[in-house]
Amino acid sequence: MKLDGNKRCAGLFTKELRAWGHLWRVPALGSLVTVAPNFRLRTTLARYVLKARTIELGPGFFRLRRRRLTVLCHEAAHAAVALKFNPAEKPHGPIWVSLVETAGYPARSTWAVPRPRVTSKRADVRNVRKRLVYEHRCPVCQFRRLAGRSVRVWRCPECSAAGLPAVLTVTRKEMVPEIR
Repeated sequence: MKLDGNKRCAGLFTKELRAWGHLWRVPALGSLVTVAPNFRLRTTLARYVLKARTIELGPGFFRLRRRRLTVLCHEAAHAAVALKFNPAEKPHGPIWVSLVETAGYPARSTWAVPRPRVTSKRADVRNVRKRLVYEHRCPVCQFRRLAGRSVRVWRCPECSAAGLPAVLTVTRKEMVPEIR
């Protein structure tokens, strides 16, 4: 990801902040709140840092194809609540909900976003500790994924990319923890 692209995004988002500030009657929103990338964020798309008056955008935010403005509006509403009302107000309380809905976005506190798969040579510790696991296996390429429950919506990534059905077969197994 190029830094120039992030600067361009920050400029575009400042324009959006000004528009929402006008809509929410918080005119200082566009000038007091800054937007900056933070590539250390791993589990969250974006966050509002109250003391710094900054909306930090994580790598997951830049991977989004849609809903970028929805996520940004979510964080801008946090900033508007802190500037216009009490910073100790409930994070996703009725004031926040009304601001987000006024801007025309759904007032949701979380978004399910697919994360890039990290492969490791070490066994997944969570699966080793469980005694009962479900093995999801591709009958074509033998791709295997373990889980604590049956997940029928999972598909084989390689077969799916090749245009095949990629449906995984699920079998319940008892797993004995490995001793290392």
